[in-house]
Amino acid sequence: MARSTKIILAVVVLLVLIQLYPVDKSIPKYDTSQGFLQVYDPPEDVKQILQNACFDCHSYQTQWPWYSRIAPVSWIIKHHVSEGRDYFNFDTWGQLTPKKQRHITEEMYDEIEEREMPLTGYVWMHKEAALSASERARLLNWLKTL
Repeated sequence: MARSTKIILAVVVLLVLIQLYPVDKSIPKYDTSQGFLQVYDPPEDVKQILQNACFDCHSYQTQWPWYSRIAPVSWIIKHHVSEGRDYFNFDTWGQLTPKKQRHITEEMYDEIEEREMPLTGYVWMHKEAALSASERARLLNWLKTL
């Protein structure tokens, strides 16, 4: 067997074997009344913008795409979601101190205004998350009211 054939076979075997280690997508129990949307009750258009652009990484309401079941891509996606939830989670918003809530809403404003969020790589794969100029302005104006 040629060396290149052995390498290809080894890579294929490795790709098959890593599928045996799926990522944990379980959701812990949490108080649904403590969510950002419940605390602030934003207008429907703002709620929709947040859900489309932010919730996959910053809530327990992640919509896992089909490719999130294929390692090693699944590991990368899980890492991004975990980072987002660790930074802040819309579903556990009410558990934060008022000072932390203010800080995060200020950072949300800055990140959206500077077009840092949603992440370019995420928008590339999720076109519905791309914020139009009017959606960005609407969201920023609403965030100013908090």
